Amino acid sequence: MTMFDFFFRYFLVFPKILISGHWGILIGEIVSIFFLLAYLGSYRRISVSPLIVNYYGFVFYYVLLSSIITAFHFVFFPAHSILYFVRLIILFALFLWSKAYYQKVKSDRQLVEQVYNKPFLVHFTIGLMIMIAYYSTHSPSANEIMWGYEVGLRMIPLAGLIIDFDSFFFLKAISGSGNLLSGWALAVLIVNFNLEGQRPKKLAVMVAVTAVILTVSRGGFLTMALYLTYVFLRSFDFRLSIKTLVSIAVFGVALIAYFSFSEETPLPNIFNRLDITYQGGELDGSSQGRVDNYIALFKSWIGHWYYIFFGFGFDERAVWLATQQTVVESYFLQVLFCSGIIGASLLALFYLLAFVSRKKNFWFKCFWEFLIFQSFISWTITGGDFLAPHASYIFLTFLGFGFAKSLGKDSG
Repeated sequence: MTMFDFFFRYFLVFPKILISGHWGILIGEIVSIFFLLAYLGSYRRISVSPLIVNYYGFVFYYVLLSSIITAFHFVFFPAHSILYFVRLIILFALFLWSKAYYQKVKSDRQLVEQVYNKPFLVHFTIGLMIMIAYYSTHSPSANEIMWGYEVGLRMIPLAGLIIDFDSFFFLKAISGSGNLLSGWALAVLIVNFNLEGQRPKKLAVMVAVTAVILTVSRGGFLTMALYLTYVFLRSFDFRLSIKTLVSIAVFGVALIAYFSFSEETPLPNIFNRLDITYQGGELDGSSQGRVDNYIALFKSWIGHWYYIFFGFGFDERAVWLATQQTVVESYFLQVLFCSGIIGASLLALFYLLAFVSRKKNFWFKCFWEFLIFQSFISWTITGGDFLAPHASYIFLTFLGFGFAKSLGKDSG
């Protein structure tokens, strides 16, 4: 196994090195730069799929061009958009690597195990060790567990944490989101449940489900529940034995009873958080903040025809100057508000191409399922990032493996 294979397989397990402020570079991104240089230096022809062309066409307008247009209007330099676009270009190495790696393995089962199951298990093990160490030394309160972001409070995605030798476990979270790790867990579930002729790897499924629960991510938990319900209904056998039905019923009743009546629940959990969200006839602070954010952005967006068609621009400075908001708490609304009808149309085309390609092979099918199930809650309501390293990794490797498999020959 080459060095590149190792770093790309464990891409999401390595943290980032801080550059300034909240900006940093992932160790995997540093490796990606060297991979791109080596690939281009070999003068190999680059072949791509229509989905990749559309993906980067959307990214070009949404992230870069929309901000450049707005920058001319407000007279500022869109540094955030330029750096973000460069990062996404660097991540193109994942697509090129996955095409080449497919030729070495050519087994969906082995790829699932090597590229998704094992790295996720390693991440889970490290994250669990950090949590155990933190709880043993800090004894966090219920409020800190449910609403805090410090390393160790929850299961946190390692990709994105900053190496900081003065912080707990030498890692620091400038911001943390269980939604990102839940997206990776969803991908693990999808590839395992779609392997033809293979039973899902029980350990991988159990670890993925447990990780989502430990993130205390409401959006991640509901997304996982939707997918598992879909899998159950898709493969439901009406000839289920009485023993199986009774087991399911007993487990369900016991789970409901425990979380409804137990006075000794050891830790705040996802069920507590979901309950708190809808108690008292009003939204909690986190949910209410999202609603206020949506309303303020919508008012600014419809205030000028230019914004409706071209958007505010992706750049943080552009969004602030146009709306006095620092962030858009929903990915789909961010696309609509920041890149207008043009950007939204390019994204819709991406979904259409993914839908058309879904029957080509295993990887395109997995890609479509990931895209559609993440769209229900994570990218619509909870703000899970479509362009974050976790989603980008899943997109680009799924598409790379799928494209290589569809070629059925050396893909260069």
